[in-house]
Amino acid sequence: MKTNLRILLCIFLSCSKITAQTPEVKFKSYLNIPIDSIRFDSLTKFGVAMEFVDKQISLNAQKEALKIAQNLGDQKRIGIAKYRIGCEEQVFEDYVEAIRYLQEAYQIFETQKMYKYQIKATNKIAQVLDAKEDYQTALKYFYKTLELSLKYKNDEYSVYSYTSIGQIEGDRNHKYNLALENFSKAKKMLKNLQGMDDIYYDVTISEAEIFRDLKQYDKAINLIQKAIDFFHKNNVNQGYSEALGLYKLGSVYFLKKDFIEAEKASKNGLALAEKQYQSLDLQVNLTDLLRQIYEAQHNIQAAYTFSKKWRVLNDTLTNQTNRNIFASLQTKFETAQKESQIKKLDELNHVQEKQLIGAVIGLLTLISLLVLSFYLYQKLKQNKLKVEEQANQLSTLMKELHHRVKNNLAIISSLLSMQSNRLEDKNAANAVREGQMRVQAMSLIHQRLYNTDDVSTVNIRDYFTDLAESLMQAYGYSSENFDLKIEVDKTAMDVDLAIPMGLIVNELLTNSFKYAYEGIRHPSLTIILKNSKNISLQVRDNGVGIDVEMLKSKTNSFGQKLIKGLSKQLNGQYRLENQNGTFFELKISKMVA
Repeated sequence: MKTNLRILLCIFLSCSKITAQTPEVKFKSYLNIPIDSIRFDSLTKFGVAMEFVDKQISLNAQKEALKIAQNLGDQKRIGIAKYRIGCEEQVFEDYVEAIRYLQEAYQIFETQKMYKYQIKATNKIAQVLDAKEDYQTALKYFYKTLELSLKYKNDEYSVYSYTSIGQIEGDRNHKYNLALENFSKAKKMLKNLQGMDDIYYDVTISEAEIFRDLKQYDKAINLIQKAIDFFHKNNVNQGYSEALGLYKLGSVYFLKKDFIEAEKASKNGLALAEKQYQSLDLQVNLTDLLRQIYEAQHNIQAAYTFSKKWRVLNDTLTNQTNRNIFASLQTKFETAQKESQIKKLDELNHVQEKQLIGAVIGLLTLISLLVLSFYLYQKLKQNKLKVEEQANQLSTLMKELHHRVKNNLAIISSLLSMQSNRLEDKNAANAVREGQMRVQAMSLIHQRLYNTDDVSTVNIRDYFTDLAESLMQAYGYSSENFDLKIEVDKTAMDVDLAIPMGLIVNELLTNSFKYAYEGIRHPSLTIILKNSKNISLQVRDNGVGIDVEMLKSKTNSFGQKLIKGLSKQLNGQYRLENQNGTFFELKISKMVA
């Protein structure tokens, strides 16, 4: 794993104090500042502070700042706002939009002779291209950043540029001498900058990696050890930098085939990494390195142990990454959906205004014709067909108007539903949580589809197991004192059948975990799915049972309606009764399924 020195330096250059107030409350308070220039400055600073706290609020703040700058006609502020939006779009990994905003910002900075921001813009464009893995174009922009930072004597960005150029020239282009030359220039400048000793030794590790690639292992080891000593003495990044340095050191020893020193460094690094917050990626790399070390020594038992540990950590890291991606996509989707709905509302209102004006004009025309009819009776006869046609058009227009109003009410209903997510009422919050569990029940299916080659079927046994264990944990039960049995004769099930089937099982299991086991010493739950001539789903618990009469009268239960609706959708028949606990059975014809 390469040391991402560019990210560390960027954080050093842009970090700022984050307010302890609620982001939403603070955002609204800034929007209400009456003076435009002060409101702009407050929103841009707030957006920067929120970048690693709530990226959506951060982006919204910068976009509001851009609107203010455009209304003021202030080119400098427009450039700054576009630069900040480009930075936020990079956080969202929307690289196309990020580059567009950053290039527009650079053009403004160049015209307005804003030299420091010119450097920032070219540097950020290079970062985005680097993240986009367009390394050669990124390299051009890093050279451009270096040219500007040297010209305008910005040492911090000069260091950053030298380091970034060195990493790309070495790692990607294999121009090792050129890489070392750039690292040397960066270190020379760093010696004259206060408070950047940790960056100096980060560059030292990058320099060591070049010697490693050149197979000059002793030089690499010497440089990395110096960096580790500094990181240890100064507790840089609460020990994370030291752990990363030990991983680098272990890797070089491994390449040198000094397995004893490689094992020692890697174990020390893993012990440190396990104490760090958010160091899963480093733990994954260290356990894999230890596996390779033991395999090279033919220590099969130790290699197997670290192979298992690596698999667990890697799965955890993958799941964490997927959750972050899903959350990011969900946030972008919801924001786009809201903006689309607002735009549609504006368009509909504009159309309705035109229609209303047309209706009024038509009505006035009709009234005028009725007044004139007393005097122009003969002429009215001649124009009778024309008037009737106008009346028909007016009738059609009024029907269309009613149709538009109905659509508007539907949209308002949807907006109210979205607003309910912010309710603090306990019952409303519980309803939202149950809805979240239903979403999670469906997301489990999609997660399995991502991890399999066949995207049309789901392993229903594994899905039921994941679902049951997830709900068991959510309601405070442990597998050690809970008897869970799942029997499935055919594991593969079509996803169109598995989704409604999963939602039904989710409702039944939720009901059992919530209500069934009070006073039950040995709770148990059985799920049986038979898929022969017909499909039969049975769910049974050994709980207190259900009050059938009360269930029949409970017409407002959403869960009951959901089970009934999904069963009907599948053209199935179900029954729910007491059999030493609650027993549910759903039968579906195979031809229908």
